[in-house]
Amino acid sequence: MRDLFVIFISLIICFAGYSQSDNKANLSKEELLRIQLEETRLAAIEYINKYKYVAISEMLINGIPASIKLAQGLLETDNGRSVLVKNTNNHFGIKCHKGWNGKTYKYDDDSPQECFRIYETPFDSYRDHSVFLRTRPWYSFLFSINRYDYKAWSNGLKKAGYATNPQYAIGLIRRIEEFKLYEYDHYSSLPSDPNDLFATEEKIVEENNSIENIISENKILAEEKKPCPCENKIDYFNEYVVGNTTRKACLNNDVKYTLARKGDSYYRIAKDFKIELHDLYVYNDLEATNLLKVGQIIYLEKKKKKALQVEYHIATKGQTAWDISQLYGLRLKDLLKKNSLKSDVKIVVGQKLWLNKKIPVR
Repeated sequence: MRDLFVIFISLIICFAGYSQSDNKANLSKEELLRIQLEETRLAAIEYINKYKYVAISEMLINGIPASIKLAQGLLETDNGRSVLVKNTNNHFGIKCHKGWNGKTYKYDDDSPQECFRIYETPFDSYRDHSVFLRTRPWYSFLFSINRYDYKAWSNGLKKAGYATNPQYAIGLIRRIEEFKLYEYDHYSSLPSDPNDLFATEEKIVEENNSIENIISENKILAEEKKPCPCENKIDYFNEYVVGNTTRKACLNNDVKYTLARKGDSYYRIAKDFKIELHDLYVYNDLEATNLLKVGQIIYLEKKKKKALQVEYHIATKGQTAWDISQLYGLRLKDLLKKNSLKSDVKIVVGQKLWLNKKIPVR
């Protein structure tokens, strides 16, 4: 009986396919073109809805406009339908280049069988695209362009040589304007962990949703909270108001800092305190790929070479050298140097770390 049912369903599908083919065969070229354009438009909308919040999160972390991210994604993947993106999760056509140690995929592009990067998830591709632009000096001028000026960004990418297509900038601008992608450049909230943008397989089943890697919107719309009060873990954490900002900062080891709130991002903190994003990373011994956590101490100026009021620290469970350097407003490289430690050192419970002088010679 089951076999008969399967055969019956197969016949219906085949008939429907033949019927659709027959219908298309009877259509004029103009009607076929209209159908193709509509299919392309719907594919673009599906792509935008699926990845818009990932683009926004990357914008707030790395400063690349969400409109540019999405437009490039649409253009590079043919609205999510290209062979390359389906086989590699590569949404931005990034080739292997020197230094890439991940999986690779050969694909005919400007030249036959060129090497492209393979990513585990779309999120990895979006993040790598940010890192790619951030770490190539010929793209550095882009980050001085106003985030809302998508035309300047589009032309800048073409000028920097991102693509060989002479119409690349025009293609980006057209997509941004057609789908009003510029609206996403005005978002200002970000989840504490961008990895949560993709719902888990279990979550999808729970919500009775069949779309793979769908983005959970309720994890993006972070609540706005009042500025965090200064913590009192150390007695010289004193409140310090910076300029005219509505946010409050504190003073630790004579260094100004603030605490990350729910919905914050490095980009947002830098903007609130009128600090260059790159400088904020440097002040806190961070890389662009580091995730921001609620309650994290973020320094607004260079940390000190030594702790002014504390001689040493006894490590507790789970602490890293970076955690300790942030806790005392001490530069990580100086903490390591004082204790004759390497950058990849693993701190153990009970370990004594000297904060204002080198480890005593015994």
